[in-house]
Amino acid sequence: MSAADAIMSLSCDNKLGQDLLGIGEGAGVQLGGKGACELLAEVIDRYSQDRDVIYAALDAVMKMAIDNPENRLRFGAVGMCSKVMDAFNQYQDDEVFLLVALTAVYTMAENQRENQTRLLEGNKAEILMVLTQEATLRYKTRERVASF
Repeated sequence: MSAADAIMSLSCDNKLGQDLLGIGEGAGVQLGGKGACELLAEVIDRYSQDRDVIYAALDAVMKMAIDNPENRLRFGAVGMCSKVMDAFNQYQDDEVFLLVALTAVYTMAENQRENQTRLLEGNKAEILMVLTQEATLRYKTRERVASF
């Protein structure tokens, strides 16, 4: 099993992954309480140059933070906001990656003032704004081309 596959199991999208990890309903909350937020932060640091691992980790962050204020706090405490923004910047030419990263940003910031501040520290607000503008421009260009 690759590192990316192992991280994808943290997303708990399937019954097999849940069974292997010994969890069920509320998997994201259970995993967060068992150190998965901290583990994902370590994985991103260790595999920072492996796009597939980072993608899988951000997918897990996104899924574990949805409707889960406890995990959003945990992610903020381990520096995940900065890690996501760094990955956002590193893989800015990969549209599929950006979609997952942007969703991770949104889920960590949702109703979480501390994470909102963390996500915009330093030049992070500028990075987010530029990448969002570029993505919007790409989308509009595709719409125009498709209409011909």
